[in-house]
Parts: sequence; C-alpha cells; structure tokens
Amino acid sequence: MKRADVIRAAADACPRASIQAADKDYAKPTQRYLQGKFYKAFREYLNEVAELGYWVAENWDCDDWAAEFRCHASKCHARTRRNSGEGIAVGEVWYTQKKGGGHAINIAIVGGNKVIFIEPQTGKILRLTEGEKCSAWFVRF
Repeated sequence: MKRADVIRAAADACPRASIQAADKDYAKPTQRYLQGKFYKAFREYLNEVAELGYWVAENWDCDDWAAEFRCHASKCHARTRRNSGEGIAVGEVWYTQKKGGGHAINIAIVGGNKVIFIEPQTGKILRLTEGEKCSAWFVRF
C-alpha cells in the first residue's frame, strides 16, 4: 500500500492526529501474525535480550513500549522481506484515554485496510471509543 493510503486510513481512524509516514510503500501484516508469532517474539526479545519485560513509570512506560513494538515490527519485517523496498504498516498512536490521562499504543493496518489498535504491553486488540480516536494527537508509521 502507498504512503497516501496509510495516511488516509490512519486519518479515518484518528481524524485530529498529526500523522507521519516515512516510507513510500507499506506491507500490511495480518492481525493473526501481530497477536501470535510476532507478539511472542516481541515479548521474548524484551524479556531475554533487552531485559525490559516490565513497566516502569516514566522510564519504560507506554510510549517506550509502543515505540519498541513499532521498531520491532520493522526489524522483523526487514529480516523476512529483505530488499522489498517497503515498510510495515505498524505504527504508534498517542491519545487521551476515556478514563483520563494520555496513553501510547500501537496502530496497524491489516487486510482490507482495516485499522486495529494494539496494547503493546499485553498484545490485545483495543476498541477505542470515538472520543478516544478523536483525542489522538500523534500517529507515526
């Protein structure tokens, strides 16, 4: 998918956010992959290599988890699709939670240009309210 398609899908999901997409083309991962094989590898990497499989206020908190999830998806994609000339449609989104307070999670564009939100600390799909989607101020792919 093209950069413009990524931006359009993210803007439909988070209409007030500043959206950044650095690559010209993007591959769409499957939801099954992100929640299965990828998430298992992500947690193993955090626990065994980085030794950061836990949350630490202000030091290793939601924005760090979301950034690492995005970067790890990019690294895994580069290793499996060498020379493909495309990024992966997994990014970060920062928004205000319904219960109050800012939070950073991940966003992905999967088959059918469906946008999903993922909590990187659990691997679970989140269902953001319309208010939460509209509160998003930053999206980065």
